[in-house]
Amino acid sequence: MIEYNCSENRIVIGRNSTFLAIGVGAAVMAVAGIRLIAGLLPLEHGYTAADVFGVIFACVWTLVAVGMGVAALSSNSKITLDDEGVTSATVFAKTRITWDEIADFGLSYCGQTKNEGNTYYLYFSKQQQPVKNECSKRLKGKMIKAVIIGDGYDEMVEKVIPFCASRTKTEPFIGRDKFHLL
Repeated sequence: MIEYNCSENRIVIGRNSTFLAIGVGAAVMAVAGIRLIAGLLPLEHGYTAADVFGVIFACVWTLVAVGMGVAALSSNSKITLDDEGVTSATVFAKTRITWDEIADFGLSYCGQTKNEGNTYYLYFSKQQQPVKNECSKRLKGKMIKAVIIGDGYDEMVEKVIPFCASRTKTEPFIGRDKFHLL
């Protein structure tokens, strides 16, 4: 998940292929929904309640697929850490926060996957985030964040957090990695 550039002053955290696959799958489902709606409309004279229900269902299906695709693709960011700050590039936008602007950063527990273990957010925020418990913070507002899955936690704590801590005056929050039963 972490790829290091040749320079020692830069770390690139690559995109998560799972989010890309979800985004592409959602786009395929949205196209299928749009084609279905196009085939159902306009409703012929003498349409039934089942016809109306079918159109409404297809519209909801398409909206959910579009929302899922947008959420997945916006979560699929490439984060670059360098001497000036943190840059996040998604399909939709590019965001930059300088080290002086960062008021809070770290690793916050966000959940668990069935096969890959705990998931964490590596986050960088311009505002201080409230602590939820020893493992996580309540992350709200605009910030740069990336999902870290499974064994990536140790690599973040050993390599990325010290890199960031050496460039900012902010103390990092490192959510405790504890054993969770599946």
